Amino acid sequence: MGKNVGRRAPRAVRGPLATVKLNACNQLGNGEDSRFWLDKWYEGGVLKRLFPRVYALELDKNISVSSKLKAPSLVTTFRRNARSGIEQTQFDSMAEIMKTISLVPRVDRYIWSLENDGSFSVASIRKTLDDNRFQEESLSTRWVKSVPIKVNILAWKVKSNALPTRFNISRRGMDIDSIDCYEKDFFMVECGVYGG
Repeated sequence: MGKNVGRRAPRAVRGPLATVKLNACNQLGNGEDSRFWLDKWYEGGVLKRLFPRVYALELDKNISVSSKLKAPSLVTTFRRNARSGIEQTQFDSMAEIMKTISLVPRVDRYIWSLENDGSFSVASIRKTLDDNRFQEESLSTRWVKSVPIKVNILAWKVKSNALPTRFNISRRGMDIDSIDCYEKDFFMVECGVYGG
């Protein structure tokens, strides 16, 4: 199995991109670096979501495409054979798709669907973020190069109401004990957290 099988994007990347459909998919080569069930290497989608009943039968959830297709049978790594009904229907559909898949002698690679040539660019993701996040407002992520980056970020957060104020944090569903605290002349007057 390839060394990249099983890797996920860091949590810091997954969080901000949750509202944007990630436009990357695997272009299948030898199938060693693509996970059969978990990666989007098939044009129709991720097999785990397309065939959930068959996925439940799988013992090796991180199996590579190469290992699965080179096995004597698709059911080799299942805990049991598919039974009648929806399990058998999903298995038959998956088996038909697998007949059309052929591996080629090159490494798997990611294709970025926002660019015509398939390569990733920061400009394409910035444009996607702007289009999805700022639909109602005319905000964009354009930076003034003569100003320090932290000033640009602060201005952007102020303009998009994204500063981590107590109100904004509580609005996102985080429980903050001190949301009811308030200040008077730079001293905490009433606050259940600080015993005021």
